[in-house]
Parts: sequence; structure tokens; C-alpha cells
Amino acid sequence: MVKVQSAIGVRDRAVYAKAYSSRDSICVSDGLYQAFGRDITDFGTYQTLSMTVLGAGGTAYSRLKAMLDLKPPGARTVHTEDSGLFVVEEKSLVLLRT
Repeated sequence: MVKVQSAIGVRDRAVYAKAYSSRDSICVSDGLYQAFGRDITDFGTYQTLSMTVLGAGGTAYSRLKAMLDLKPPGARTVHTEDSGLFVVEEKSLVLLRT
């Protein structure tokens, strides 16, 4: 996997560091992970999507593809190899070519 330090520039890392520098921002960002259990439960109640969907996954590609294959018919899922959690920042050129 590409290390974030080489995939994301110095300026962008500074923006992230500033955004996550307060206690409140850390609590909010942790909420994403705390909600996983509820998200899994809620997923079964979601309607099928009718719009075009593009999913981009790095380390969690298999799980993302499995989920997107269920709800939006015809969804396209791209495996962005050598990317981590910041897929858009790390592999923006790959996504633009998709």
C-alpha cells in the first residue's frame, strides 16, 4: 500500500492536520466508525438506487463492491490499487480516467 506521506502532498496533509486538531473534530470523525454497526443494520432497509453510481475502493474494495452490487443496478466499482483511506486524494487521476 502507498504510504499517505507519498500519496498526499504537504499542503493537503496540513489541511487535514488543521481540520482534525480539535477535540470536537476527532469526536465527529470517530462517529463514522461508531456508526458501522447501525449502518450494517440499516443497509437492509435501503431502497435500490436508480442513479448511476461509481464506487472507488482501495483496501476495502471487496466489501464496497459487494455492497454496491446489491443496491444500484449497473454500479461500476473501481479497485484503486495501492491506495488507502484517502482514495480521491491518492488516486484522483485513476478516477478521472474512469
